[in-house]
Amino acid sequence: MAVTNEYDINVADKIKKNFYGLSTDVKPTMSHPLAGAFPVIGSRFFEIDTGNTYVNYDGENWVLNRWVDPDLTPILQTIADTLTKILEVLSKGK
Repeated sequence: MAVTNEYDINVADKIKKNFYGLSTDVKPTMSHPLAGAFPVIGSRFFEIDTGNTYVNYDGENWVLNRWVDPDLTPILQTIADTLTKILEVLSKGK
């Protein structure tokens, strides 16, 4: 399976990338981007075959995010998406 960059999250004017792929896929880095998509600090990689979530902490390296239960990941993602949309609406009202 090819790694995909599903969507970006804009947090404090920094674009966080969310990548999806298999545990055997090579995770993108600043020196090896995925179709021009560079991971930044805080970007996430979701392994769809294991349920593991990795977080990029320096643009090059990924670490397993152990504090999130894989079963909670979809719920947390929905919350993050909703909060992002609320912030976008609020920022347009200024």
